[in-house]
Amino acid sequence: MRSAKKAILFSIVLLVALFLAPNFVRADSQTVSNETQLLEAIEQASAGDVISLNSNIVLTKPVSITDKDITINGNGFTVTRAAEGYSAVGANSTLITAGKTGTKLHLMNMKL
Repeated sequence: MRSAKKAILFSIVLLVALFLAPNFVRADSQTVSNETQLLEAIEQASAGDVISLNSNIVLTKPVSITDKDITINGNGFTVTRAAEGYSAVGANSTLITAGKTGTKLHLMNMKL
């Protein structure tokens, strides 16, 4: 009788573990060195991903981030806008914006 209870309990624990395993988020990390790579990394990012800079980046237009939960680690580098040819949205010349409910953007160790 005890063996049957242990087997049933073990089976339940195993099934719960198998059911929950796909729901755990595994963060990914990408390193970028220019505007194009940064925009691609943001577009492809999944919840919890970290995008790391390995050089200063000059933006030619504002970066808008929606429906993401990501971290951008500047590693001490600077993100600036192009002196000429910057395509501002209206009167707003913001570098990076995070919008919509549920969007979470964590900026760390960077200069804007």
